[in-house]
Amino acid sequence: MNELKSFEKLKDNLEKFPSIGAKSAERIAYNLLNMSDEEIEEFISNIHEVKTKIHRCPNCGLLTEQETCTICTDPTRSHDKCILMLDSKDVGAFDKVESFNGVYHVLRCNINPGKQQTRKDSGLDEFLSRVENEKIKEVIVAFGGTIEEEITISIVTKILTTKNIKVSRIARGIPRGQTLEYVDSLTLSDALDGRIEIK
Repeated sequence: MNELKSFEKLKDNLEKFPSIGAKSAERIAYNLLNMSDEEIEEFISNIHEVKTKIHRCPNCGLLTEQETCTICTDPTRSHDKCILMLDSKDVGAFDKVESFNGVYHVLRCNINPGKQQTRKDSGLDEFLSRVENEKIKEVIVAFGGTIEEEITISIVTKILTTKNIKVSRIARGIPRGQTLEYVDSLTLSDALDGRIEIK
């Protein structure tokens, strides 16, 4: 079979997406190849529209098409509690939890001196100004558990506690319905550390 250089380039681009391996990239590329010209034009137009219309909210960092996101402009939201996170896409999951009616803030990246990622790069100073201006009383850190994230959590906690702001983090442990035999030792350790009293 003759080498299809443009097809291979498309596959290479598709493989850059998370969870897309070589086989998946090839299938998607063939599907794109079989689409009509009109469908391709619409697809390209949608990509362009997403890139030009969506931006970070200047107040909280969430992705939005408005000047300021709908969460920041929602008068029913309580500003006493703010969930701090690293990815806008995680907001959707938290916003389904009816017991939380606070606000969110998304940092631009972790603080990692080894990768030259500073406080300024992360947007931490803007967040600290927001905490002060909006009189936020509790910051709930919703990060994973990588070394970089732990460094960032440590820095954020150190700064906020000196300002008498309560800092908590989401519990980590065993998912509901999970059988213990399949749970790794680190997750079990987190579950033990995060145990609560039964009342």
